[in-house]
Amino acid sequence: MKKSGTMKKMLTYDKPYMRVFWTDMFFATLSAAVALIIPLVVRYVTYNLVYREPAEILHQAAYISIGGGRLLQPFFYCKSGACDGR
Repeated sequence: MKKSGTMKKMLTYDKPYMRVFWTDMFFATLSAAVALIIPLVVRYVTYNLVYREPAEILHQAAYISIGGGRLLQPFFYCKSGACDGR
């Protein structure tokens, strides 16, 4: 029984920091995912853009830039003040 009481007492000390703990776990997982995705992106760029004909490279680069622009569009939209509710 003493062990159960000690565990409860320890959890009372940790309880205020649970939000920080779970936030840290989320960003650690996100960081690990990005670290795993970077080599895949480098391999894609190397095989699909470097070893192709110049016309094919421009065609692929256009798709990549359009896709990247679409991903960043909400950031720039909100940065311009459109998300402030004005």
